Amino acid sequence: FLMIPYIKSYGAAIATSLAEGIIMLIEVIATRKLFDYKETLKNATKYIICSILMFIVCMVVNLFISSQLISLIVQIITGIITYFGLLLLFRDEFLLEMINEVLNKLKKRKNTQETIKNA
Repeated sequence: FLMIPYIKSYGAAIATSLAEGIIMLIEVIATRKLFDYKETLKNATKYIICSILMFIVCMVVNLFISSQLISLIVQIITGIITYFGLLLLFRDEFLLEMINEVLNKLKKRKNTQETIKNA
C-alpha cells in the first residue's frame, strides 16, 4: 500500500507479490504437519523443469517475431507443444493416463456408432 503512490503499478505488483508470499509462508507453516512438502516438491520437479523450458522457448520465439499478435499466437502454440512434448518425454503418468482415457472414450464412441450402423 505504501509503495503505490511512489512507483504506481510496479508498487502495486510488488506489494501484491509480497502479500501473497507472506500468506503462502503462513499457510505452509500452518499445514506442515498435514502435508509432506518435500514429497510434493519432488513430484513437482518435472513440471517445474518443463515450465522453465517452455518459458525459454516462448522467449526465444518472441525474439524472432516482431508483430505482437503473431508472436503471442506462435508463443501459445509452441508453448503448448513444448510443455506437453516434454511431459511425454518424461513419461508423465498423469498425462499418459489422461491420453489413454480419451483414446478409450473415442474407441467406445466409435464402437457404439458401428454397432448402431450395423443394426
